[in-house]
Amino acid sequence: MTIALWTISLVVSAVLGYYLTKLVLHLAQRKAISDPPSGTWLESKQPGNTQPVGIQPSNRQPNGTLDAPSDVLAAEVTPDSRASSTIEPADSSKNEHVTASEGPDGLAARNALRGGMWIGVLERILITGFILAGQFAGVAVVVAIKGLGRYPELNAHTSERFIIGTLASLMWACACGWLGLYAIGTWA
Repeated sequence: MTIALWTISLVVSAVLGYYLTKLVLHLAQRKAISDPPSGTWLESKQPGNTQPVGIQPSNRQPNGTLDAPSDVLAAEVTPDSRASSTIEPADSSKNEHVTASEGPDGLAARNALRGGMWIGVLERILITGFILAGQFAGVAVVVAIKGLGRYPELNAHTSERFIIGTLASLMWACACGWLGLYAIGTWA
């Protein structure tokens, strides 16, 4: 019975953990695309004031539009740009774009962190196994080895994906390990 519970815990940790981590990264990507980039139309912290910081009433045109000063980057979000998952700056001379290929689940991060699926599966199996065996220091070793191994590949595009994926995977593996220990203690 104990071997069956170990096997179930390890398989659930490895297989369902993959889908959970993938879901968490997808949700983080949707959040990164739906929010305007930081440093754009900053709202004043005063209650009731919805006037963007840096825009004075004198910048308002007769038709109600705002003429943004050249030193303020304004995100121009239109239905077309939302559909294409692109947020472009109002000043097109600056090449700053937030696209679907960026972010924690973007193409750039996925390409840079190749092998992440297999590393995650092995990581979850090891962490769950160490918890089931009562060797909790092994969890720290696995996390340290993963961090040191990925360190050269981490940059602005990949660090967010690495952290979100590792934490989601680690939490799932620990939960499976502790539930497995509970099941072994209860039924075996």
